[in-house]
Amino acid sequence: MALDIPTAPRLLGRLVGAAAGGNLLGLDFAGSVAAAVESAEPRRAFLAAAFKGVQEAGGDERLQQLVGEGKLDLPKLLAADPEFDPADLPAPADFLRQQGLAVLA
Repeated sequence: MALDIPTAPRLLGRLVGAAAGGNLLGLDFAGSVAAAVESAEPRRAFLAAAFKGVQEAGGDERLQQLVGEGKLDLPKLLAADPEFDPADLPAPADFLRQQGLAVLA
């Protein structure tokens, strides 16, 4: 979908983040959706948008709480796959900091 609609990961992530921030679903849903995406770039865009949606709705503490409750393995979810991704992608913690999500790094 990201090939046809490049903004799809961010749009869908924002929707999921808003729903999670409003207690309509947990971030475990975002984690399961993201885990199915082979390439790190759209996966990262989706997760960053979801995390920002939660952050805007409830702040850093709520974001940390939902990530913990969802048992999200962020280094694994944000990891690059050498088969699909360029070698110069930032490390997961650096990516989170670049996205304004240092609270999760």
